[in-house]
Amino acid sequence: MIPTGILAPKPGYRTIGGNLKEKRSRANRMAFPFHIDGISFAPPLYERADGRLQIVRDLPLTPFLAGYQYLLVEEALGRFLQKLELPLVRYSPAVVFNPITGEEIRSFIRVYADHVFEPGQIHELPIDGFRLFRMGNYYFVSPELKARLKRKWGKSLRFSEGLGGFAGK
Repeated sequence: MIPTGILAPKPGYRTIGGNLKEKRSRANRMAFPFHIDGISFAPPLYERADGRLQIVRDLPLTPFLAGYQYLLVEEALGRFLQKLELPLVRYSPAVVFNPITGEEIRSFIRVYADHVFEPGQIHELPIDGFRLFRMGNYYFVSPELKARLKRKWGKSLRFSEGLGGFAGK
């Protein structure tokens, strides 16, 4: 029994300092795709006329290489993505060329994300299921794909929700 003069909060609300506040839950806030990137600096690559991607700066290769008009992922990650059958995503073998040693590295898969969007369209993206998107040279994943990737490759990938990580760029 509620004492006279005291109102209980309506369902979905709570009291804070005597004021009625709407509960915030993941269900009633808008979800966005997550920007995905490697956790460490990777060397920039340049696509040669023969299709090989040449290392431009002497830095170690990382499992996730994103740059100007390319996304390369290590073979295990590429096979994992292929098994998920992501819509509007294609794959091909990649060759990374080290001009200093002459070595050709064939342990990467090139990923083509054909679902392209502009910043103003981020609210309209279908983020259900497993999805990969591209905005310019930046890549985004749906929340469900992010969760799956984080479990398996969390030590080599980083994520930031929406466009918040692009402030000031």
